[in-house]
Amino acid sequence: MRRHMWDSMVRVHGIAEKELPKLNREQILARMARAARERNIRACYARLLLRPQKDLLKYNADYLAELTQRLRGAGLTTGKASPYPAWNTAPWMFLLLGLGIAAGATLLAGRLLPLGGFGRIVVFLLFLILLAICKWIINKPVEPVLIRQAWSLLAGLTFPSLGLILAWQKMAAGVKSSELSVQSKEEAKALNSQLSTLNFGRVITAIGLVIEVSIFSFIGGLFIVGMLSETRFIVGAEQFRGVKLLLVTPFLLLTAAMAAGLTRPLVRVREWKKQVNGALRAFVGQPLLVGESILLLVILGALGILLLRSGNISSAAPAIEHQARAWLESSFWVRPRTKEFLLGHPALFIAALIWLTKRPLACGFGPGQQRLIPALLLVAALGQASIANTFSHLHTPLSISLLRTINGVWLGILVGIIFMIVWLLVRRLLIPAAEVTTTADSEP
Repeated sequence: MRRHMWDSMVRVHGIAEKELPKLNREQILARMARAARERNIRACYARLLLRPQKDLLKYNADYLAELTQRLRGAGLTTGKASPYPAWNTAPWMFLLLGLGIAAGATLLAGRLLPLGGFGRIVVFLLFLILLAICKWIINKPVEPVLIRQAWSLLAGLTFPSLGLILAWQKMAAGVKSSELSVQSKEEAKALNSQLSTLNFGRVITAIGLVIEVSIFSFIGGLFIVGMLSETRFIVGAEQFRGVKLLLVTPFLLLTAAMAAGLTRPLVRVREWKKQVNGALRAFVGQPLLVGESILLLVILGALGILLLRSGNISSAAPAIEHQARAWLESSFWVRPRTKEFLLGHPALFIAALIWLTKRPLACGFGPGQQRLIPALLLVAALGQASIANTFSHLHTPLSISLLRTINGVWLGILVGIIFMIVWLLVRRLLIPAAEVTTTADSEP
């Protein structure tokens, strides 16, 4: 029924009768106001609070009055609920968006497959043929929604993966020849003394890399919004399909690129096969250390939790997380995604710092830690997939999704900087300065 009456629908939010006794009045009010502000809710189904009170009628009247006040305080108006205005994406907009998605998918294929200039042109032309067929189909009186959903999923899979693989290949390319000019131990000691702490330039460059990779995921999110910007998606009659696939694909593609040793684009098929076969044999044959095993289990556990928590089921979160979410929402108005600012973005920031440190430093960063970069980038993949997933919630206003993403990026960078400062302090307190200097001098 909802698929045939979407032009007359309004979004309604209510709290289940079984869940209501578990929440206090403040939690109920905050949840209703947040839903109305962030999910395009047009009607709040407010159940009466049947709790022991001297004057139950006055208690509920005050509750409804406070709810109305909070809704108005959030910039919303109260009154009669009305359906959303009709909005449909024009066929020429679908074609333009499809060209952008096809270009991104071609770039990604060129980074992973042995495609030269001609090969990339062929792949792009195949996408264009597919796009032309899809455009012909959507011009029919009854438009298959699955076509728009498929192209939006392709955008969500492509751009976060492309940004991560570009960052991985940039980091795996090695140090510049100009930075390998240190010849003697005296010169190395002077360099280590000069760069005993991470300078401001390195931090700024690392921040720039986090923003750069996040922009790719943001672009993918915008393509999703563009493809699905229709009233039926806004009211929830139709939804973005493939959320779990969107969350795991960047992680899997990046893992495949690392295991295959694709540190740069390869044009010739023979060279690509030789590189992939050699890298896979070395990857399978290398011993698995205890630390790497633990880190792998942590990453897989985080990925599993991410998939289980990919819905809007609030009961899956413990009470302390509800309190943390409430604090973040009251502090930043739009709560950032936890997997972005506590996991993904800090990991990407630390990976960039390690990559930028070409020589062993007294602070503990150096070439010895560069083997951690792949694991850190895999953690970063969770955050980048989350950015694209944020924009797949078409019922959320675009401004809310944009602010949520921005909050996640700058808070994630801040968490990474705090981790770096704590690392420097702990290392300085626990390791004597003489030992640190000796260690730095002895590393190659």
